[in-house]
Amino acid sequence: GSVTGCRFVGGIAGKADYNVFISECGNYADVTALTAKTDKISGNTGIYAGGVAGISDSVINCYNVGTIKSYMTAGGVTGGTFVATNCYNIGSVTASDEAGAIGSNAWNTHEATNSFSTVAVRDDEPITIVTDEQMRSGEVAYKLGEAFGQEIGKDEHPVLGGMKVLYDEA
Repeated sequence: GSVTGCRFVGGIAGKADYNVFISECGNYADVTALTAKTDKISGNTGIYAGGVAGISDSVINCYNVGTIKSYMTAGGVTGGTFVATNCYNIGSVTASDEAGAIGSNAWNTHEATNSFSTVAVRDDEPITIVTDEQMRSGEVAYKLGEAFGQEIGKDEHPVLGGMKVLYDEA
């Protein structure tokens, strides 16, 4: 499937800020944010696209598989956020301005903890870049923690509530 819109566009939510926390969501849809009209109150013309949310305060235990595109700002999991924890992205991300594999750095406050991506979008993003094989092997599911699991040989990537993975880091 796909989601297309203006201003705040996400596979799960467009705008989820002011102390809203998004937890345990996965997006498989392609998400596109087109040009937006200027907000009459703030004068803001920001355009945000993300696999889970266009913008949000916090995303925890979330992932994106879809392709994310924005006329302005994009992130694999969220277009603009303050905190991303235990998240991953395997979809491509493109934007004409700010972009990131997990979240853009549009507000210069983006924090990503224990987050992974198979695509590198910008050099300064605080995430771990992994290979497709690391995604398939269960290594990333193990590192993401309790919310994720994976049936090796069946699941191409970690899934929420999936089969628990034992992994030897040696």
